[in-house]
Amino acid sequence: MEHSKAHKYFNKFTGWARREGMVTVEEPEAMEEFFIDPSRIPEDGRGLILNLFADWFFLERKLTRCALTPLDLFIKTNQRRFDKKETAAYRWFQEDSRFGIFKLTARKAGEWLDLTPIPRGETCRVIDARGSEDGREGQFLIARLLRFQDHWALSSFVARLPDEAGYHLERVIQSGGDELKDEIIRHRFILGLFLPPVEWEKEGLHRVRARLASVLQRWRVADVTVAQIEDDIRAAHKKAASEHPLFKVILGKAPSTEGAKEVAPLLQAMWNLTLASDTPKHGPKERSLLGDLQRFVMGRLSHEEMASDTFKPRARDITREWLAAPQKELGGKSPGEIIREERRLLGNPHLEIGYEMQAMARSPGEDEDHGAYLVDRAVELLKAGQAQAALDLFHKAYPLVKDDPEAFRVMGNMATAYAMTGNREEALSMLKAALKSNPDYEVARNNLGLLESLSPDEFKRRHRTGFFTKMDIIEQP
Repeated sequence: MEHSKAHKYFNKFTGWARREGMVTVEEPEAMEEFFIDPSRIPEDGRGLILNLFADWFFLERKLTRCALTPLDLFIKTNQRRFDKKETAAYRWFQEDSRFGIFKLTARKAGEWLDLTPIPRGETCRVIDARGSEDGREGQFLIARLLRFQDHWALSSFVARLPDEAGYHLERVIQSGGDELKDEIIRHRFILGLFLPPVEWEKEGLHRVRARLASVLQRWRVADVTVAQIEDDIRAAHKKAASEHPLFKVILGKAPSTEGAKEVAPLLQAMWNLTLASDTPKHGPKERSLLGDLQRFVMGRLSHEEMASDTFKPRARDITREWLAAPQKELGGKSPGEIIREERRLLGNPHLEIGYEMQAMARSPGEDEDHGAYLVDRAVELLKAGQAQAALDLFHKAYPLVKDDPEAFRVMGNMATAYAMTGNREEALSMLKAALKSNPDYEVARNNLGLLESLSPDEFKRRHRTGFFTKMDIIEQP
């Protein structure tokens, strides 16, 4: 028996996606969203990790410019050209696909194999001649299954889970117990089995700000900005505050539990990176254990709990449980014991362990009239897709910062705002002015090349489709 006929349709879609401009233009920014830095992907396993990214990007990641996944956009764009078989096939793909880790529980060589989802779920009969010959019962596979007619088919993404990753997965499943939800087996979770977790504090405040802004933009959050979050946290430090209403607000805006898990370490890193210089810092062992604690707590909380009033006491209880529980990997000691021992060696007098996320909500104060503050606010609005509001703030800010050596960044972002509002000539003019100020600024040069390659009519057509809703934004230093 040959491969399922589903592959013919799936390959047609992926071929289209790799040629479609609206899809390919977002691939670089999606790479930066999926990885902290694509250049850090290790050569060993690079192909598997990039295929993991492609599966997520083509089938699950909504494009910023149209709020559709590439598959949804493909169907919407081509549905009038489909015959009845194609229409039915892509409807099945769109409505029912399963991604995750599966155990190969049975097979008939040359015909089919049965895959059972981990940690639990209904077994799927998959038609795939090659897969049934190469696989062996008991293997763990990372795969995407597509519904097709009366069976399932493997998409182009399938890989065997390495033994060391399988060991880590078993530990996660054991720690989650009955509370583990299928949702935990997502792309970023699997990426964590192959790559070490990001230590955001080491990345620095600038990268934390940039990633947090990207997250809020993806969530389409316009009423909370990164600048406000940072101001709130700094104010909380000064007041030694213990309440954090803004933290609950941000988690409440998360589209899923996975989204909440993504943003929590960023908030924690921003909290730690804005501490006063005389505040005792965590040692390397404690920082590593804090990452484990963060994942453990977030893995035990549901999305509803994260956004409700039960979050704080529930998280505190889970934290105490984790700190006091002996772990085989720590030589039978508890994380709390290890942390206290390291603090004593480092001369840190704070032996009482109490970890909480804290952020206080307050309105911006007298800094509103300051040029740099206005620029930061305008950039946040630009990232949130509010181009006209951003442009208004840039106009107010520019006279205050025009003599600054970094003013070319403001001109470059004003050009982006003009393009997003449909003003091609002003956008070109501002980009040329930015490059005159700094001929080496690559982002502005890329944006200029993009706009100059489009005729006025083509520019208008692209603008109507939302193509310019996120050109490259020039980050402030």
